[in-house]
Amino acid sequence: MSSFNFFILTFFMKYFPGDIFANSLCFALSDIFAFTLCGIVLKYAKVVSGFRLAFLVSAIEGVFYILFSAKTQYIPFFVILSRIGVTMAFNLG
Repeated sequence: MSSFNFFILTFFMKYFPGDIFANSLCFALSDIFAFTLCGIVLKYAKVVSGFRLAFLVSAIEGVFYILFSAKTQYIPFFVILSRIGVTMAFNLG
């Protein structure tokens, strides 16, 4: 599930509003942050707790995306935060 979400977000990045290059840069920065956060979580907690945190972050941002999808200026922000949770789960797996 994590690998599917990890790669499908990258595949559909071309359909997100805004510049594709700016979106790619934001995705790369969110991946760096997620990998760092994953290391910190694994240092102080168990893998199961890391998965719970990653899925919680992704779920919350997915709900925000559904609720606020009419406001297109916030969509890249929600997708990037969801990407952090997905990348954490992918890295934990």
